[in-house]
Amino acid sequence: MTGPRDRLEVGDVVGAARAARPLIAPHLHRTPVELSASAGRVSGASVWLKHEQQQVTGSFKPRGSLTKLTRLTATARSRGVVAPTAGNHGIGLAYAAGRLGTQAHIYLPAATDRAKLDRLADLGARMETFADIESARRAALASAAAYGWTFSSAYDDPDMIAGAGTLGLELDEELPDVDVLVVPIGGGGLAAGLGAVLAEHRPGVQVWAAATERSPTWLRWHAAGRPVPVQPAESVAEGLSGAVDPATRTFGLVCQVVHRVLPVSDEQIIRGLRWLAAEHQQMVEPSGAAALAAVLDPAAGLAGARVGVVLTGRNVGLPRFLRLVAESG
Repeated sequence: MTGPRDRLEVGDVVGAARAARPLIAPHLHRTPVELSASAGRVSGASVWLKHEQQQVTGSFKPRGSLTKLTRLTATARSRGVVAPTAGNHGIGLAYAAGRLGTQAHIYLPAATDRAKLDRLADLGARMETFADIESARRAALASAAAYGWTFSSAYDDPDMIAGAGTLGLELDEELPDVDVLVVPIGGGGLAAGLGAVLAEHRPGVQVWAAATERSPTWLRWHAAGRPVPVQPAESVAEGLSGAVDPATRTFGLVCQVVHRVLPVSDEQIIRGLRWLAAEHQQMVEPSGAAALAAVLDPAAGLAGARVGVVLTGRNVGLPRFLRLVAESG
């Protein structure tokens, strides 16, 4: 466990997101927003889908990586960057490194999806695998110290949080009339950054986060108002599972700007994958479908509300996707 870090304030995140947006925009897509009549029939709400899985690397992650690398000195860029990741953060960092002229070193758990490994190789990342994400994290920190590489956390990093805030700026423009915006939560960077922007720009909008029941860290922490011991288990949504550092900067922000944390089961997530494929012809990874899975559950109580849902990623291999979809049938 690491010690407490400087607390991030909402205004700090919003200012950094505004500054980053014009710098990273040339390297990103403006992803579409779609009104989903079929999701409305199931939930009783008016539901808009933000297709961030159609972003340049197949997830929202390059927003943070580009933000981080644009802020590095030329000397730091020349040395390289390193990140422990289950896949999407590494893909985003490798993409940003290629665009901005540095080398990405990606440390991965052995169970990483094959499609993500292939994408990392295509982007020129140098990869090493470890038994689990915690082993990868410790090794990445050691390599950063030994070789002078810049360490990039997937979530506990002001630049990653600010990059997620640029998505909040887009949604503020695209969905000005929603009542609730739902995102998945793993380490908390997306919820913290997007939530901070909406807290300042649209204080009447509630931000909800969908957490896998198998890794209930944020369900427990948000309810308790403090980090408490949690034993996470593996989930079909590997991007949302695993240990979260109790000292993370995202904790204070999430507790401040996220109004509700919703549990989703692996079975709900898999049904969400099948639903997106059938109703919208979209292939989304399990983590990317978690927010929608929460909205489709009547227990969410969203009938009559105007709801935005962020679909965060699509980096899943076709064989695995087909197997999961078949299981949900």
